[in-house]
Amino acid sequence: MRGWLLGATLVLTGCANIASPAILTTDIYEYRDFELGDTLTFHWPRADLPVRVWVAPDSPIKADVTTAITRWEHAFFYGEFRATVVTDSNAADIIVRNTPSDQSGTTLRAPLNARASQCDGQTDLDIDPDAKTLTLPIHIYMYAVVSESVPGIPQCFSITMTHEIGHAIGIIAHSPHSEDVMFPNPVFDGISDRDRLTAVVLYQTIPTLTFVGRR
Repeated sequence: MRGWLLGATLVLTGCANIASPAILTTDIYEYRDFELGDTLTFHWPRADLPVRVWVAPDSPIKADVTTAITRWEHAFFYGEFRATVVTDSNAADIIVRNTPSDQSGTTLRAPLNARASQCDGQTDLDIDPDAKTLTLPIHIYMYAVVSESVPGIPQCFSITMTHEIGHAIGIIAHSPHSEDVMFPNPVFDGISDRDRLTAVVLYQTIPTLTFVGRR
């Protein structure tokens, strides 16, 4: 009987660890947005995973999209965020294009930008702060502002797309720290510990926005 009880205890302990662990650090940055005193925040619920991302099969930034997805997936402990690239843009939750934005004037809030000397990125979130909704799909745009033969373009694309996917997973605000990929003009090619912890905290927070549209 004693051996059975010990086995049961071990099983219960293992099951308890399935939940996301508590984050005890304060080394995070503000990920929310505030509109007329209201807190705006969102993240993808498990029921909606994997998030469906579309980018043209022949797009020069397709590899950067998949790299950014992998980076943010690895930021989490237990698969809180997962995404997959789909072939049909009409079924996508996030649409990524290698062009300047064509959404000017259609979104209900200012777009979120990342700028560098070689390329530019923008994420358009169609948020209604009164209804507390975010209309899908989310649109991301990233393109070179110089010739794509310039040596710095590949790294600029890698950094900027990771930044823009960060907005699309729910980090609405920018980091004030230049060492983070979510800094407004990022230079870090990857995800910092502070980026990762901020994302984990975000996904442990009850969102104030709900998705409408595609799903």
